[in-house]
Formats: sequence, C-alpha cells, structure tokens
Amino acid sequence: MEKVNDVWETSVKEHYKHQAELFGTSKESTMKDNFIRDKEIDALLSSIVTINNLFKEPVSILELGCGNGYFAERVEKCLPNKLTGIDFSEDLLKIATQRQLKNSDFKQGSVLDLNLPDCSYNIIIVERCLINLDSWNSQKKALDEIYRILKPGGFFLMIESFSDGWKNLNEARAVIELSPIPQPFHNVFFEKELLFDYIKNKFQMTEIGPGYNFLSSYYFGARVLYPALMEKNKEIIYNNKFVEFFNYMPALGNYSSIQYFVLKKKTELIPITKPTLPVFEDFEKEFRSFFSSGKITNGELVSKLEERLQQFLGVKHAIAVSSCTSGLMLVMKALGLKGEVILPSFTFSATGHAVLWNGLIPRFVEVDPEDYTIDAKKVKEAINENTSAILGVHLFGCPANVKELEKIAKEHNLKLIFDAAHAMGSKVGSVFVGNFGDAEIFSCSPTKLMVTGEGGIVTTNDDELARKIRIGRTYGDPGDYNCEFPGLSARMSEFNALLGLKSLQLLEENVKKRNKLVQLYKQNLSKLPGITFQKTDCNLINTYKDFSILIDPELFKLNRDLLGEKLKEEGIQTKNYFYPPLHEQNAYALFRKEYENKLNLTEKISRNILSLPLYSHMPEEEVNFICQKIEEIRKKRE
Repeated sequence: MEKVNDVWETSVKEHYKHQAELFGTSKESTMKDNFIRDKEIDALLSSIVTINNLFKEPVSILELGCGNGYFAERVEKCLPNKLTGIDFSEDLLKIATQRQLKNSDFKQGSVLDLNLPDCSYNIIIVERCLINLDSWNSQKKALDEIYRILKPGGFFLMIESFSDGWKNLNEARAVIELSPIPQPFHNVFFEKELLFDYIKNKFQMTEIGPGYNFLSSYYFGARVLYPALMEKNKEIIYNNKFVEFFNYMPALGNYSSIQYFVLKKKTELIPITKPTLPVFEDFEKEFRSFFSSGKITNGELVSKLEERLQQFLGVKHAIAVSSCTSGLMLVMKALGLKGEVILPSFTFSATGHAVLWNGLIPRFVEVDPEDYTIDAKKVKEAINENTSAILGVHLFGCPANVKELEKIAKEHNLKLIFDAAHAMGSKVGSVFVGNFGDAEIFSCSPTKLMVTGEGGIVTTNDDELARKIRIGRTYGDPGDYNCEFPGLSARMSEFNALLGLKSLQLLEENVKKRNKLVQLYKQNLSKLPGITFQKTDCNLINTYKDFSILIDPELFKLNRDLLGEKLKEEGIQTKNYFYPPLHEQNAYALFRKEYENKLNLTEKISRNILSLPLYSHMPEEEVNFICQKIEEIRKKRE
C-alpha cells in the first residue's frame, strides 16, 4: 500500500481518501455494464463523425457482433450513415429488427466467414466481439475477413479486451495485497504484441479515438485506488458518486483490459493488371502426367491447345510459339518480306522490333483519332514501290479497320499482318480476330486475357505459311536437320500449353467482365472535363486488354504525368502506355529526323494517354475507388 500511495502527492492522496469516505456511505450501486458501454459508444460516434469529415460525406458502416441493435439505434439518432449489423444470434437480431431503424440492416452471420464482397465498407466496428472467439487462430481469420471487406483507406474501429491492461491491473492490486482478478473463462483476450505484429502489413494506427488508455482511469480507481484508500475490513460500495469522481481521474498507466484502437487499412498498390488464372488443382493431375512422361515441350498438350484455338476462333491454323514477338519475327521471315513495312508508331515496341530484326525498314504512319489504331487512309498514302507489307495493330483489344486494310492490301498486292497481342477474344461483327490478313499474332503473356505464362499464337488460313511457321519455330528444321531457312528456337512448353487450355475456358467470361468494368469507369469519369476514351465501333468486340484515358491538360487542370504521380501516392499504379512512340525511341534513332512534325497526332496521344488498372477479376469497388481519387485530385486543382 505504501508503494502505491508514494506515487501520489500527499494532497492528492488526502483528497481521494476524503472523497472515498464521503461517497462510501451510499448504498446505490451503479457498477453496471451500460456505463462502460455508453462510454464506448460515445467514443465510437465521435470517431465516425471524424471519419465522415475525412471522406466529406457519410460513409458505410459494418458492425460485427451488433447484438440487439442498440449501437445502430444510437447511430441513427445522431448520424446519417447507413449501417449493416451482423450477429450470430437469431434472438438478438429479432430485437434489433423490432427497432425498425430506417438506415440499418441486420443479418445473421459469422465473423469467420462473412458472405460479403471485397472492399464493401468504409468503416468496420467490433465492440468486444472478437474476444468471444475460441482461439488466436480464429481471431486471425476474423481479422483477415475484416481486412478483405474493408475498402482501401477504410477504418477499423476496434474495442476489445487486451491482456496487458489486465496484467497491469493485477500487478497494482498485488502491491496492496489484493487477490488478482481472473480473466473471464469464455473470453480470449488479445495479446497486443501478437496482434500488432500480425496486422502490421494490413493496418496502420491512427490518432483518431481515445487511444490506449480508454477507461483506464476508471478501472484503476475502481479496482486499485479505492480499495487501497479504504480500510481493508470495510465493505467497498461502487456508487454513482464514485463513478462520477473516478471517471476523470488521472491514471499512471494502462489498467484497462478494454482498449480502443482506430486502425486504417493500408492501401495496397492497386496494380495496373493481374493475370486471372485458373485454380491450380484444376490442372495439377495433368501437370503431373506430362511432367512424369519427360515430354515437356512441343508435345500433346501444345497440339491440343492449337486444335482448341482453331475450333474456338474458326481459323484453319493456330500455331503455338514462345512469344508474340517471335511469332511476328517468324511470320515476316516466312512471308519473305523485303523493303518497307507500314505500321503505326503508337504501339508496343515489339511490333517495330520484329520489323528491324528482319532487316526491314519501318514506315510509320498516323493513327485514327477515335480508336488510335492505324489510319487506313494514311496507309494508302504511304505506299510506294518499296512497300512489301502492312502491319496493323489491334490496339488495347480494339480491332483495327480490317476490311479497309484488306481491301488496300489486295489492291496493291501487299502482305497484311496484324499484331493481335491484345486481341484474343476480340471480334469484328461475328468473326473472331485471328481470321484476317495473311496472319495474326497473339500474345499469351501474364498481362493478357488468355494466359500461357509466356507464349504466343500465330493464326492463318494459308497452308504454306502455316507449314513454314511450324518449322520456323524449330530453327527452320523440317525434321531432317536440313534447315530451309534460319528459324528460331520458339517452341511452347507443355506447361504453358496446359495453362493456356485452362485459361481459354475463362476467356469469353473475362471479356464480358472487362467490358462491364470499363463501362463503370466511363460512367464515373465521363462527367469530368478533360477526359476522353478510346472509341470502339458498335460492330466490334473490344477485349480491353488495357483501359486508357486521354487527358486534355487545360480542361482537366493537370497533365497526364502529374495525375499519374498523384494516383501513385494513393496506391494506384498507372502506365504511360505507349510513351514514347516508336519513332521517338532510341532504338529507332536512325529514323527520328524523318518523322519530325509528321506524326503530331501520335505524339499528342502518346504524351497525354494514361492506362488505369484493369484485370478480369477486379472488384467494382476498386474501380469506384480509383475514379473517386481521380475526381478528388482534379477538385484540388480548381
């Protein structure tokens, strides 16, 4: 007792002793749970107001362990927020429903398996809920669910019991020779070190809320100081005056098991894209089969993938190769091209590289101002006696003007090739891309809709060209080691083919998902001045391998580069795709002077286009979040 008393100044000690003696005569007990609960709710409501102000609007709330709806009722009385409450108890939920709250919806469920979409809520609240789980492992599972459902940058309001406050309280009680207070047998108190180590990559601490010492003064007064100041043989009465007095008493440490933390979900970098992959278990058996056979490249699965693609696309030949780039190189070699090839400068570098690798001269032309694909009129104007081929690009998955280009190629007796890297699943009318020109070459790398890991597909209806591509991918060797022409080592492995077979099954559904996400992007962003989009004719199906916006710096109030930087600060990855255009890249320096002031539209698009995150399994909430941030960034410039 002397040790405890020594930490207080004499005047403070005497004051407390006097007050305790005065208040100890009352027999009216108020040591009820509702006192503690009301203090918790006051703290939560205050935090919600702060968070509403941060978002500049009332935000969505999910309360886990909502019980009989008392907190939801308190929210409805003073705040406009919509609240969803979840509890496992049917009886409590009946009471909650009987409150007939306009802004609240109550559901039965388990915090371990919440049937809710990713990134659904701005605020998630738990109030002495997770300590009712049976173990730390269960608590970790619940924390993972909370993280999954919380929106990027959302807040987790956590009022739970922690073992450190309980231990500190009992240490203080031991000094004055009081027995320790046991933890409730049905609760699993959080170990703070374990908790914060587990969530360190998921959440960050905020300064919102009362912090670590929530109710600490009250507990120290009630369970340590008051007993220490009273005579040991005197009955201790906890009453109204006692509660009022000790509630605001200064504490010398953390003596409350009930502690309040406001955590903010760390904003993971939303990547520019992610591969949408099949479940590994779906092809594990087949993987083991070909792996154990020892035939791991250019085998049965490669042939099967080629057959499936021929059926799917309705094309005569589909030849699997190691990449779209190697496919482009082989097609140009097999066609025996000489002289110049007409192509857009606004494309991925591999399109032009394949031209250079074949010793050909690139002839760059402008793109269409609406869909950014090669402008057929400009192609016609660029044809001369040295032209041997036209190389079109189905940009971002939007088919080029294939009919007009085929007409021009036929009229001038030119070969027509399409870089279809982005376009597996794209259509012109009812016909899949893959059926146009002399050949089309697809990419199956991880950024594409049909994924083989690494790989490419060449499609053609020309039997002789198909034969040359097949031997060209194996050094140009027809099978007798007497190579017809210098080919490449460009075979596809069995693993890549197996992944491609499974990925092909998801293709059409993934195209639909991407188109839906793009419509959501456009719906949100079209209201902002200075943003325009690639246009796709209603007769076409665009796979949207990429979704890009074109920025007018004057109307939008900031340029493409600055917008990209600001979005990066918000955890959103973007890409200047494609910048620089080919004719401005160092690899094409030999041709740079020739195109000065000749590709103004290409340069304008390239300097102002920004690709936003898009992948087939992307949650709509991420799209909305990105659009919200773009709007906020622009508003700050007004």
